[in-house]
Amino acid sequence: MSQLTKQNNLAERLKEVFLNHSYEIEPVEFLFLTATLLLNKHYSESPNRKKSVLNPPGGLYFNNLISDSEKERGTAILNGLRKLEKINPSTLEGVSQFVQYSLRKGNDSYNELLRILTSVISGTNNNFSPGETFDLILNEIAINTSKRGGEWRLAPEISSLLGQLLTPKQGDSIYDPVSRDCSLLIHFSRIAHGKCDVFGQEPNFQNYGLGLFNLLLHGIIKNRETKQTDALQDPFVEKDRLRKFDIVAGSPPMGLHWEDSLREFDKYNRFYRGKPPLSSADYAYISHMLESARDNTGKVGIVTAHGVLFREGAEGDIRKQIIKENLLEAVIGLPSGILHNTNLPPVILLFNKGKKNKKVHFINASLEYGKINKRNVLREEDIQKIASVYRKKISQQGYSYLASIKEIEENGFNLNISRYVETSETKEPVDIKALRNEIKTLEKELKIVEKKLSQEITKIGFKD
Repeated sequence: MSQLTKQNNLAERLKEVFLNHSYEIEPVEFLFLTATLLLNKHYSESPNRKKSVLNPPGGLYFNNLISDSEKERGTAILNGLRKLEKINPSTLEGVSQFVQYSLRKGNDSYNELLRILTSVISGTNNNFSPGETFDLILNEIAINTSKRGGEWRLAPEISSLLGQLLTPKQGDSIYDPVSRDCSLLIHFSRIAHGKCDVFGQEPNFQNYGLGLFNLLLHGIIKNRETKQTDALQDPFVEKDRLRKFDIVAGSPPMGLHWEDSLREFDKYNRFYRGKPPLSSADYAYISHMLESARDNTGKVGIVTAHGVLFREGAEGDIRKQIIKENLLEAVIGLPSGILHNTNLPPVILLFNKGKKNKKVHFINASLEYGKINKRNVLREEDIQKIASVYRKKISQQGYSYLASIKEIEENGFNLNISRYVETSETKEPVDIKALRNEIKTLEKELKIVEKKLSQEITKIGFKD
């Protein structure tokens, strides 16, 4: 049994069903079907009916839905979801659109899959946790579908690390501009004991649907606002101004091309430090997330690519301005292969609009990790070490260093971690000028040796 699902037998059985039928159904389609069945079961059965924050329709019970003939089962389940949706329009409006196509399929192999799924879920007792189950199966399928899983899922250990670094608390407003399956928002809400407001944006239709189901299955019905829009094109606003949040966190797409019209005509003035290049929206997202954080107190955590640390041109100018404004608090390098959608090593940038000191904390955590099924993962001890070193502002040989703004300026505002934290695997920088001089010296010495050798050969009368 896998590490992530050993605590949840239902999730393990659902994973087995997916692996056995993965050639018949797309991963996202399987996840939507699973979410629909979990939602119907949880909110239509006693004792959940009485304590539910959703109003279950009278007469809707899960066993009634699955008792229909196999050819009509999909329609019955869809109708059950629509009944739940109709009675709870403010919270469930639109959820059926994500599964209506799947539930209307009528081929034999699909009906058999639906029969197995309903059988597995119906055999679960009423006290199961639908949120935990769905979260685990989301992660397992993301891992098993390699890079495709990264489209909807941020690795849970990174969510855990961000939670330790940004420490959300009760009463906070929390925003993820590319929320995918909303797992990061859910984790932050859990830390704040559910007493916070979460906001998410996700441009992809399927990812947005997964996030909506995930929130519902975790019981996050109120105190949330999500929308299927692009954060750069259509951000959250309040009275025609960019909305501000206590915590802004997320993992925007890396190296994404974006539109010139957004850059040139941004009415929210997010790019006043400089206009990011059209070839990469990395600094467009960084600028958006910084400006979405509450003035004087807001905190920002961004998972991104190492290129933002050292690329020159417009990005270098923006980076320089951010550093001069004393907003950057930490640069944390993570191991390669821990993201679902790329093997490139990510970096976490932490910003603080209430920052008091003029130091930037560099942490090289790229060499400490574990492995699960050949995949690199941050272990609990790795997460705790990073968080502890960050909180205590420790400089530790080969692991972390507190650099002054002046030091960073002397390094040309280059934030490459190896310039500040030297490890046993850090390559010494090559001094090209010194190397050229050494080559010239060796060439001169070689000519002298060749001349002496030629003279000796002439003395002994040797001819070619």
